[in-house]
Parts: sequence; C-alpha cells; structure tokens
Amino acid sequence: MTPMPGFVRSLKGYDSKLRVRWATHMATWFIERKLPGERHPQWFAERPSPWGTSKRSLDLWEGWKDGYVHVLSVPPDLLHWRLVQEELVRCDAERAGGFAALNAELDAEEAKWQAAVDRERRNFLESASRASHDDIAWADGRRVAVPVSLKDQTDGPA
Repeated sequence: MTPMPGFVRSLKGYDSKLRVRWATHMATWFIERKLPGERHPQWFAERPSPWGTSKRSLDLWEGWKDGYVHVLSVPPDLLHWRLVQEELVRCDAERAGGFAALNAELDAEEAKWQAAVDRERRNFLESASRASHDDIAWADGRRVAVPVSLKDQTDGPA
C-alpha cells in the first residue's frame, strides 16, 4: 500500500527525516524517523529484537534495518494529516526537545493521573471506614447518626 501523496508532502514539510510506510505484518501505517549517522545511545535502547516473532517486532525490525526508528503507529483509516499531526507534536521526542523533555512531560502526566487515583482511593477509604465504624457501633448497641435522607425513607415518625 502507498500513502496519499498529500499526506507524504505534509509529513515531509513537517519534518524531512520522517517517513510513512505500510507495516505489512501489523497491517497498519508506521511513521518512522531516519536515524542520524552516528547512533545516539538512546536510540540503541529503541532497537527491536531481530529474533522477535510478534507482528510488531517483525515490522519494527524492518524499519531498523533500513535505518529508521518507530515514532507512531496509525490505523489504516486514520491516515489523515489533521489527525496525525496533533499526535506527532505530542509524542515525537525530537520535536519535544529531546528525550529528557518528553520524559518530563510524561512524568507530569503520570503524576496528575496518580494524584487523581490517590484522591479516589482516599475518598473510598474514608467512606468505607465511616460505614464500618457505624456498623460496629450499631452491633455494639450504640446509637448511630443517620443522614436526614434516610430518616425520610422510614415509615415511622421522625
């Protein structure tokens, strides 16, 4: 399969070191970056295994043999420049200012996600501990504070 010429022109205009190719094993589009002549140590960490048997590893190895490293996978029906450009800007290490800048951005996103998870966990634990306290108090025969909404649902007088 060959990509639309307009897409290739836009991609080369965005960054001349990028290419798009059809990943035959995965049946998807790969956007890849030409590796510099001297290979940066960080790029060696991106080297796929030549003995990989999964569809992804086979396609990644094909690009690596040609001197390219994977940047982005695009499903066949989403290869439109408007959609791909936004994601390229977000995930391309070269455009993000290098790996350190990209890692800092990813770490910040993870910290926000972790804070949200921690907040949910704290809220759940607080609610569960209050309910457990009330259950234990009720089992001991002590009085338990009941919210007004529950008092309204009872048949008896308030």
